[in-house]
Amino acid sequence: MNLPEVLKRIFRPGSKPGLVAGGIGLLVTGMVLVQQGNSRAAGSETGESGEESRRAGVGRVMPVEAVVVEAVTGYPVPRSYVGVVEAARGSRPGFEQGGTIEEILVDEGDAVEKGALLARLDTRLLEAESRQREAALSEAKAAMALIESRWERVERLAPDGAVSEQERDDLMNQLEAARAAVVRAGAALDRVRVDLEKSSVRAPFSGTVVRRFSDEGDTALPGQPVLVILESGNLEVRIGVPVSRVHGVVPGAEVQLTRMRDGDAFSGHVHRTIARLDPAARTVEVILRIDQPAGLISGELVEWSWPEMVNESGFRIPASALTGSVRGLWTVHALVESESGFDLPQLQSRELEVLHVSGDEVIVRGALKAGERIVASGVHRVAPGQHVEVVDRQ
Repeated sequence: MNLPEVLKRIFRPGSKPGLVAGGIGLLVTGMVLVQQGNSRAAGSETGESGEESRRAGVGRVMPVEAVVVEAVTGYPVPRSYVGVVEAARGSRPGFEQGGTIEEILVDEGDAVEKGALLARLDTRLLEAESRQREAALSEAKAAMALIESRWERVERLAPDGAVSEQERDDLMNQLEAARAAVVRAGAALDRVRVDLEKSSVRAPFSGTVVRRFSDEGDTALPGQPVLVILESGNLEVRIGVPVSRVHGVVPGAEVQLTRMRDGDAFSGHVHRTIARLDPAARTVEVILRIDQPAGLISGELVEWSWPEMVNESGFRIPASALTGSVRGLWTVHALVESESGFDLPQLQSRELEVLHVSGDEVIVRGALKAGERIVASGVHRVAPGQHVEVVDRQ
């Protein structure tokens, strides 16, 4: 029976109202069944699977990028220590004996070579004494030569008995005294020569004059510094390191340093550790030698970046995967198997504690497992329980 015939039977003259209503109900039911049949037929004709029909029931599917959770057993935490650049050696040369300064040959800022003459005293008195000592030495040598000649004659006559034993012994004593006089005169002359040498100040090493305390005509006192010289070419940095990290300082190890005034980086190495605790700072001093000190100035600040390894287990994930939670915690969206049996993954919220942040990555601790996948970015666009589709991360 077709639809027109059904309508004729329902609405024929004399039909009862109840029958009409029942007929309308049957009509509607039949139309629904017909529509479902047509839909199933259409689905069969287009090849739509039952799974695709179920996926259509989840609504709009959000594409997301995902990353695999990586487990770590430790992570480096950057630590920085600041120190002062210093010359490896510095000297404050002065005169060992007093006198009037005759000449100072250098000024502040001058570069000097090892052994270069820097300053000298008025040495006229010492030069006169030196000449006197030279004359005394010549006299002593002449007296000794005369006695040596007499001794040679006595030695030739002794076998013939022409010289008594007493005369021979007396001459021997005179010869020994003459020789001692020569030694004394020579020592006195050497002393004057040393005083003359010490009347000049010479550079103990190659470096730069950074201070000048005296001028010509000043009276120099013994031991009073005249100049300050800092060694050139060998610079070092003294840095205080916490006691807990001293065990990790290895002599000869390469280090990376940064000049604080402009951020320029350069290399150095650990020279030595001073085994003494600073009672105020509670640190141990480490001396670093700079390998290429070009452009560095003594007295400026540099920074030593030395990461500290924290032995703590956690997971490494991108910072873009985090979203705020409560009680100081953070949340990520993990991709889990759908509870409804769909082939699309479903999002599950996981609370985490952030242990360390390093650039675009964070180390976290919480309800994660190594190898799990989480939403890598765009976490504000998704919600727990939502079905998503994973796309390749660009």
